[in-house]
Amino acid sequence: MMVAMKNKKTQTLGLIFSCLVLIELVSVSCTTLKMASLFMSGEIEKKNFLIEIPLRFQQGLLHLEVRLNDKEPLRRFVFDTGAAFCVVSPELAADLGLRSVVSDTAADSAGHRNKVDFVILESVEIAGLSFRRIPAAVVDLKNSKALRCYDFEGVIGVNLIRLAEAWQVDYRGEKLRLSDQAKNLAGAGSFYRLALRRNIQRIPEVEVRFFENRSLWLEIDTGSTRGFSLNSKEWRKLEKGKQEIPWVLKRGISSAGAFGVNSAESHVVKIDRLQLGAFRAGTQLAEYNPNFKSHVGNDFWRNFRITFNWPKNELWLEPLTPEPEPAELVTFGFGFDYDQEQKGLRVSLLYENSSDFKTGLELGDRIISIAGKNLESVSQDEYCRVKADPNVLFGDLQEVRIVVRREREDKEFVLKKTRLLY
Repeated sequence: MMVAMKNKKTQTLGLIFSCLVLIELVSVSCTTLKMASLFMSGEIEKKNFLIEIPLRFQQGLLHLEVRLNDKEPLRRFVFDTGAAFCVVSPELAADLGLRSVVSDTAADSAGHRNKVDFVILESVEIAGLSFRRIPAAVVDLKNSKALRCYDFEGVIGVNLIRLAEAWQVDYRGEKLRLSDQAKNLAGAGSFYRLALRRNIQRIPEVEVRFFENRSLWLEIDTGSTRGFSLNSKEWRKLEKGKQEIPWVLKRGISSAGAFGVNSAESHVVKIDRLQLGAFRAGTQLAEYNPNFKSHVGNDFWRNFRITFNWPKNELWLEPLTPEPEPAELVTFGFGFDYDQEQKGLRVSLLYENSSDFKTGLELGDRIISIAGKNLESVSQDEYCRVKADPNVLFGDLQEVRIVVRREREDKEFVLKKTRLLY
């Protein structure tokens, strides 16, 4: 049997930014006859196919290029198993001349709801394979605070993904393979077969064992940059009666979706001996919050090649590295995002733990400089470049000097990179 993968979660730069993007989009009334019928529409024209295409894994999301309605140019979409429906931007819908066929209330991953129009894409072509009559929600992606640094025009959701028998996501090789016969994707390597089910929104779920016989079914969300995220109520049931579990408090922006962000306290906890089916994932970090939907995202899946076998209701899990390492949280203790009004950066996330680790920073502090770099006036494009590559600011520093402005007074702090969970 294969052993768990090498998965050392040294979350220093990965957690610098407070907006952890979730693009999940579900129809609130997806169980109604109208929306259920819309979800089940669509078809594939071709049979006996095996296709491999480039799949870019950038900033924690999976990007691919598609052709819509047989028109150029190719469009950049995100591959998102946590979205019940495909999504297109209003600009793209206008460019293609798409008209609304129905309106409905939809919810994003942060729990925010909005009225959206649904349109029909006559064709969605992926490397020559044409999906026909595909419904899509029209969502203003650029208007989302969480998504402003991401360059894509739409989302491939489960209503399209379900039409092909098998899909394989190769994170390391940055390849997407799909076929109408799952056996074509089995390959020569060993993998784990995990039971797969689909919830009321048709989003795939996998059972994750946290403590001995205590487990949860979590959504498999490739539209999430997170790892394991749990709803607080479900976490409380899991941990009931257990000995004290190492934790860190996280304050500030906790979740972000297509329609808005949530600010609330979260807890990051260390889970020993986490398991998926027969696969032992070792020690992992999980975060719980009252606003979360319980799911597991790309920060975990990126260590695997995963294959969805819809007819068999299986997820094939192939670790990409052989040796496990303990998860740990290593951080300077803060995160930041962009302040559109002030044209600069502000502290939007703070970590604290039971050992009284505190940075001295406060939420909302305006950042004047980090490591000697003047950040008093920063454009959104500059912020996005830093978000894409945090090494621009932090490099391999173990200690960083930060100056912030609070109520017209500048304050200076020296922060050390600290292991909060290990």
